[in-house]
Amino acid sequence: MQELSEGLVDDAFLKNLWLNRLPVNIRTILSISSESLSKLAEMADRMHEYNLGEVSAVKASKPEYCTSELREMKLQISELSKQVETLNARFASLKAGKRHSRSRSESRNRERNNRLCFYHYKFGDRAHKCIKPCSFQNNGVKPSEISVASETLSRRLYVQDRITKTQFLVDTGSDVSCYPKSYLNEVLKLQGTTLFAENGSHIKTFGSKLLSLDLGLQRKLQWPFVIADITKPIIGADFLQQFDDILVFSKDKTEHTQHLEQIFKRFVEFGITINESKCEFGKPQVDFLGHTINSEGILPMSTKVKAIQEFSKPETVSQLRSFLGMVNFYHRFISKISEILAPLNAYLVGLKKRDKTKIKWNPETDASFDKIKVFSRRNVVISSFD
Repeated sequence: MQELSEGLVDDAFLKNLWLNRLPVNIRTILSISSESLSKLAEMADRMHEYNLGEVSAVKASKPEYCTSELREMKLQISELSKQVETLNARFASLKAGKRHSRSRSESRNRERNNRLCFYHYKFGDRAHKCIKPCSFQNNGVKPSEISVASETLSRRLYVQDRITKTQFLVDTGSDVSCYPKSYLNEVLKLQGTTLFAENGSHIKTFGSKLLSLDLGLQRKLQWPFVIADITKPIIGADFLQQFDDILVFSKDKTEHTQHLEQIFKRFVEFGITINESKCEFGKPQVDFLGHTINSEGILPMSTKVKAIQEFSKPETVSQLRSFLGMVNFYHRFISKISEILAPLNAYLVGLKKRDKTKIKWNPETDASFDKIKVFSRRNVVISSFD
């Protein structure tokens, strides 16, 4: 009976069922025992051997009572199986519905993204920047509001100033270059210019500061940085637009090809992309930052020199400052330039930058003005390559 039940029927139930099938005299003796069913079966066999009474044989076939109980249990198991199948079907239906709902939501998001730019999609009418095409009605950017991109970049590029050992984050998404207020031991006043981070939060500014950076490019780079309430110095698009050109000087075509391969490998390594339409390869001469560079060395650009030559005699201090600025840009090409310009510089002493004061020319200042034009025409090469 235990084998037929396969562990599905309780032992106490089987024991009671088995005892009821024994003769009365044996059942009376064994019913008060707490032994297991197998042990009781051995005892019953021994009692039968000693002729203590005729023991009724247990029917080989399943008793009617046992068969009905098992049938009821099978019915219950079958009903439970159906319920489990129903629950599994409902769960699968709910899961498929969630996937379909998520798909429709993602589709709506894609459609929304197609209509709005990132800033208006994320910040709505609080967005301070817009990328066209954008269907937002009021997508203008206020002129006085400058946007600074956040630093959530997957791969960040830093450069170090060799003088101060300061690390600058190169962020092409930032419209302006910024320097942390906490890096300066100065008392600074809050300014009116407003910066905005990529998440739309306001960034306080405290004026600007002219910094001279030594980035290992054979010359220092001067640029005005906005002093802001940020944590890291940022070199923005304004700086890169002015200084992001790359010059490659080679002795011949073979060496030039090797140099370009090395540079392109570095571009790939740091994730830098270039605009091919703005590149020139294999040129014997290039113009760079107001200078002409060739195999002989560096000299002033002919167009810049021509502008100096054609500059009319200044009538006001403001015009004189413009002229002197053009000339001083090429101060390295003109010998004793400070001595030549001394009479003209005297006009600037004690006057404001945009002063409209009329200039009273005299023979000495006339000679200075003419002499500097003569010297600027000379094709002086200030550097040659090894």
